[in-house]
Amino acid sequence: MAFRNPLSRPVPSIARKQPQARRLIPTDKADSIARPTTVERTWAELEGDALSASQRDLFKADAEHEARGDSSRQAALEPYRAEAAFLVEHDRPLVESAARYYQRVADALSPWRRRKGSGWAYRLRACALFAGEVMGPANAAILFGDIPLLAVIQAVSAGAATVTAGLVGAEFKHLQLSAERHRDDPDCLDDALQPYRHLFDGSGQRARRYATIALGSGLTVGLLVAIAILSLRSAVDSFASGTAFGALAFAVTIASFINSYCHADQVSDLIDDAHAAYKKELRAHRRLPLHVPLLLSGRATDRTRSIHAERHHRGDAAAAHLHGQTYQTLIESPDVVGHGPAAPAIGRTLRKDPA
Repeated sequence: MAFRNPLSRPVPSIARKQPQARRLIPTDKADSIARPTTVERTWAELEGDALSASQRDLFKADAEHEARGDSSRQAALEPYRAEAAFLVEHDRPLVESAARYYQRVADALSPWRRRKGSGWAYRLRACALFAGEVMGPANAAILFGDIPLLAVIQAVSAGAATVTAGLVGAEFKHLQLSAERHRDDPDCLDDALQPYRHLFDGSGQRARRYATIALGSGLTVGLLVAIAILSLRSAVDSFASGTAFGALAFAVTIASFINSYCHADQVSDLIDDAHAAYKKELRAHRRLPLHVPLLLSGRATDRTRSIHAERHHRGDAAAAHLHGQTYQTLIESPDVVGHGPAAPAIGRTLRKDPA
């Protein structure tokens, strides 16, 4: 009887052998002998059972051998996997809280949102204004004979001052929107708007005086930068050239004012900040399961499970094949064990006499 060689690593081909086709010969008379009851199981059957059990054990041993590396790796990475799972589980409420807060802010304040477009357009316009403002003073200073590096640094400072001076436009936009949202009795606001009652009580309009001072300061900065460029450019070129570059510098200040005015919206800022906080928590949560130890531990766990499952099925298949070979031995020995198990006895039911 063929069986699995414990020193052989490949799976024996006998485990995949196709069953043989047999032909039943027609006859007018059939006579079969039941298996004798003097011997419950023959030595051949007991041998087949033992070999079948050995096949299962051999395949289990193969599984342990093949999965030893993955099992060791899984055990080594288990502390990291547990910590990563702990962080993922405890970070989920933060993501859910940020999502609920964003939804609550958006539902309450969306009707009062006035800003159109995204913040990228505002940032691109500001960068374009800054770059254009730097070129004028830098070119004039270099033509005047200044060191190029120092000229560029001074021009960057002047450009930043000009663009910053135009940011006061946001304060005037806040004053306008505060007047639009003003409610005489903030206590009459809906419950959803109560956390944001400072947007509706008109408190922003009390800063009008400070906004006027800021506007004067911004115009002064823009005017001083324009005069500086006018003087410097006139010294190295003509007065007309200096006037043109000075006017452009002052125009950058006004354009920065308009850019800030169009972008400013406290309500939109609150909604965008809540959305940004939610996106930040979501990105952090998505990065947690991507830790290398967690991925390696999951891979090792799945490989170990797959190897054990494969070897378990192969062991069952080899054991079943040996069990079939045991029946082949019995088939070839009808003079000893008969042609098959005896049929169960058919009981009789006594007929009762009529009363």
